[in-house]
Amino acid sequence: MRGGVGETPCDRVVMHVDMDAFYAQVEQMHRPELRGKPIIVGLGASKRGVVATCSYEAREYGVKSGMSAVEALRLCPPAILVQGSMDSYVHYAELIRGIFREFTPCVEPTSIDEAFLDVTASLKIFPDPVDIAKSLKKEVLNRLGLTCSVGMSVNKHIAKIASALEKPDGLTAIWPHEFDEKFFPLDVGKIYGVGPVTRRTLNEVGIFTVGDLANADRRSLSKRLGVNAAHLIKVAKGLDDSPVHAHEDQADEKSISHESTFDRDSRDLSFMHSVILHLTDKVRSRMRKGCFYARTVTLRVRFADFETISRAHSLEEVTDDVSLIYETARSLLPVEKALRKGVRLLGVRASNLSKTNHTEQISLFDDRASAKKHDIQEAVELVRKKFGKKSIVRAGSLKFLSGSPARKSEDGR
Repeated sequence: MRGGVGETPCDRVVMHVDMDAFYAQVEQMHRPELRGKPIIVGLGASKRGVVATCSYEAREYGVKSGMSAVEALRLCPPAILVQGSMDSYVHYAELIRGIFREFTPCVEPTSIDEAFLDVTASLKIFPDPVDIAKSLKKEVLNRLGLTCSVGMSVNKHIAKIASALEKPDGLTAIWPHEFDEKFFPLDVGKIYGVGPVTRRTLNEVGIFTVGDLANADRRSLSKRLGVNAAHLIKVAKGLDDSPVHAHEDQADEKSISHESTFDRDSRDLSFMHSVILHLTDKVRSRMRKGCFYARTVTLRVRFADFETISRAHSLEEVTDDVSLIYETARSLLPVEKALRKGVRLLGVRASNLSKTNHTEQISLFDDRASAKKHDIQEAVELVRKKFGKKSIVRAGSLKFLSGSPARKSEDGR
């Protein structure tokens, strides 16, 4: 099957699956009283935070992700602020990806709530590629009670564009023989990589649709967009040969971080230290789960006036020692400035990650005390795995966990 663009074969089928308002859907599923109501999920219940996502009922009022909760409530007074749970979202994301892998091993997650799937090989079972998408959507809905929107095409770029055209609970296929009808008439802003500034630049030279961009003169457009012009024209022509990378084929995680925003600005140094320890503990738990060791520790601080800084320090050796990571992060806190201005957000990040073997790492120090500390940390993780993450906490983080001042939200990346 060929059409539209001769160079783009239809012997390859790529799907982009995007969960619909994922966090909000999970919350509404767990709390039926929220169904059909405008809800705002910000990983916290404070009006000082930022909207992580919102239900479609709230979107009808103009609420968007990334908007401040104050602005969101101004646009949508009846909205309900919901304190989300990243642990719950990660759990469902893993279940969803498990369903995806029942249809193809070629699953490339791009975020917690979306992924690319190369289902070309599945055509041996499903002669009609659209049937694959229908079956996948049905499985996700029946097993988890969640809806998703699916885009299908011959490459990743067009599949991603297609998945956004009929949300929520949509299914849109754009094949090469349909480019003239479905792809080229789209607004040029639908092209991934064309933001507001680039869209405005393209409009200034008479390029308003994907078709306009596909037919643009590369040399002329390069004068306005530089080297990016050739790439955008290629994408607009429907040409994209980038493969779908299965998760196990992807590079290791580059960094692990957690942040917390407070209900009230804090000038309490012991509270800040408690927050840093709590965040470090969460970062280290994720490092342990992925068998990661970090060389660089970063502390992110947002002051009461919204000035935000990041300070980093690289260690001589990689480590997963929670005490060392904590002491490093704590040393990066600009104490005088924090006490003077007040702090509204703290974040801890571990980066320059590697997967050094545990026994090799311990032998570097050949220290019985280090080995004992390591064993204690492993015991802590085993208890948490069996009885829950809150079953055992570090004493130094109790001031933060007790809610004085009350924390607004936590976010992990």
